[in-house]
Amino acid sequence: MSTITPAAAGSGLPAHPRPQHPLISVVCPVYREEETIGEFRRRLVAAMESVTPQISFEVIFVNDGSDDRSGAVLRELCAEDPRLKLIDFSRNFGHQLAITAGMDAAHGDAASSSTATSRIRPRSSRA
Repeated sequence: MSTITPAAAGSGLPAHPRPQHPLISVVCPVYREEETIGEFRRRLVAAMESVTPQISFEVIFVNDGSDDRSGAVLRELCAEDPRLKLIDFSRNFGHQLAITAGMDAAHGDAASSSTATSRIRPRSSRA
């Protein structure tokens, strides 16, 4: 049986059904990452899905006032996957406040943070 948990106060995130399995929240501050955020999301979701089917997860992206298309890209990604959430700051507040906002909005039994970074290196292919 699912129960509804209230959204974090002031987070703007909707309440959602509580999963049957433990929920892990991953908070990802984002700043000027429009070109790499899609690949970061793909890798993060693949890693979380590979952990075990007995664990549910949510990813809370916090767009820290990016002046590129990061916010638009994140809105598209979140619309495609209900496990992805977005907090969209109107200006840059800094990395630590972005993490704090994400942690405040997290619904998980445990939470972690991972910076969505442009330091993603292409994987080499081997024959």
